[in-house]
Amino acid sequence: MVNDSVLVILLVNICVMMVIVSYLKMSDFDAVSKVSQNFYKFYWDEHFSSLKQKSIDAHFLFIANSSPRYGDFYSITREAKYIYVLAIRDKEKADFF
Repeated sequence: MVNDSVLVILLVNICVMMVIVSYLKMSDFDAVSKVSQNFYKFYWDEHFSSLKQKSIDAHFLFIANSSPRYGDFYSITREAKYIYVLAIRDKEKADFF
């Protein structure tokens, strides 16, 4: 008898959860706006993609060499990241003013 009541409670809980999840999924279409891929970074182009890739490659090289805190690999990584971040910052400033 106790097992049946526990089973009924579990089934009711599962049904309630399924209803809640279905309502949340339906509300997603109404509440969450859909924007294009380049909506937030409309200025992004091939130049920024190449700078980002160079920064990622330099970072992987840095990690592959045990993340040194000085030397050539450290300098290459820091410079690649600096150029990438500076280019984004300059473009955002130029578009803002």
